[in-house]
Amino acid sequence: MTTVLRMCMKQIKIARGLPFSTRLPESIVTRAKAIEAFEEMRNYASRDDGDFK
Repeated sequence: MTTVLRMCMKQIKIARGLPFSTRLPESIVTRAKAIEAFEEMRNYASRDDGDFK
């Protein structure tokens, strides 16, 4: 077993559960916001200067 898996299994035993949160964030992205974000990324990608801010 790899070291990472061994460390994770040890933390699971110590914490008696997963050592990280498994809850999804409360914020919900609307379709309009998702399309707006996609369009913005597409516009940045089409620039010639390669400057991603």
